[in-house]
Amino acid sequence: MQTGGARRKMKYLFFDTECANCFDRTGKLFSIGFVLTDENFNVSEPREDILINPDAPFDWFVVRKMMAYDRRIFKTKPKFDAVFPRLVELLDGAVAVGFNTAADVVYLLDECNRYKLEPPKIRFFDVQLWEQKLSERQNVCRLAAAYETWCGMEAHDAHRSDMDAEMTMNVAKAMCARLGMNMDEAVAANPDFQGETEGFYYAYSTDEMRDSRDKTPRPHYRKVKPGQENFCLRGSRNYEMFMRFAEDINKRNDGKKVCLSDNLESFDYDRAMRALTRIDAAGMGYTFKPSEAAVYVSLAREDETGKMRKCSKFNRARRLAKEGAIEMMTADEFEKAYPLPEGANLDWDRFDKPEFAREVKRKKRKRRKNNDPTKQGSHR
Repeated sequence: MQTGGARRKMKYLFFDTECANCFDRTGKLFSIGFVLTDENFNVSEPREDILINPDAPFDWFVVRKMMAYDRRIFKTKPKFDAVFPRLVELLDGAVAVGFNTAADVVYLLDECNRYKLEPPKIRFFDVQLWEQKLSERQNVCRLAAAYETWCGMEAHDAHRSDMDAEMTMNVAKAMCARLGMNMDEAVAANPDFQGETEGFYYAYSTDEMRDSRDKTPRPHYRKVKPGQENFCLRGSRNYEMFMRFAEDINKRNDGKKVCLSDNLESFDYDRAMRALTRIDAAGMGYTFKPSEAAVYVSLAREDETGKMRKCSKFNRARRLAKEGAIEMMTADEFEKAYPLPEGANLDWDRFDKPEFAREVKRKKRKRRKNNDPTKQGSHR
């Protein structure tokens, strides 16, 4: 953590973050709380909560369980890119100290990636792991429990970033007092709990604690088997690009909707994306449900054994067609009726950009609709 030559006086940025949601494995911050001190816990920047417009919906669980503010106030707050210069200034020459610090560091990197910002170099230290070692716990504990154990007081305002940052500082201060050392000495004595970032990667200092430096950059997509590169399977990058294109279309077009067969949607990525291009050019929308569609596009396809694949939507679409509620077309008929526009943009990689990132609610299977107080998005 220290370089050779003259010793540079260290600063310690005790901090905590809170996210509106972590959909798509990406944290969207709505607050960063901090206290800036020296190695002896003398405060140079008092406790502060930087409130941020997450530019994303709030997860229902966050609203019910993890918010100290009325979420409506965040519409008027600056976005992450506006507060980023202040954050870089605070991190300059400082060790970032948190409770499960790696998670907060990842959220900061997520936001840098989302807003296409060059991430700062972050050196960090994890009080949670240090507390586990000193308490000889089998598992790590929550900040509130550590605060009550080491400070002898009841935890307050949990999940408010600035208060959590201050509690983290007080836990570290109490542990340093028990050991008769300052933060410089505590960090130097515990190299296993130190870490740093390098671009969008982070790692703890020891090989045993190494986390992401040698792994695939986020987001992590499902790996596909050889021969399935043109499939559009759930969790794969192809599926993500398909979903982003479909949602982009539905934001702009409010005309009648088209439903594609599973055999087209899941097993022929290029043709499915071209189908979405045709749908978009016709001013129509896309839906997974035949009951919401005006047109259902079927496709006969064999599986690996030579048997015809079944489409879970087909029978429902056929019943609706008999009732006159939907028009059924084969993929060839659809492509003939709705040709690709001249000069159509077939660069599917454009949907990997942040502006196309989906905000998907991860609903629990048995959760009732009225348990979601945010009332955001579709409940389909």
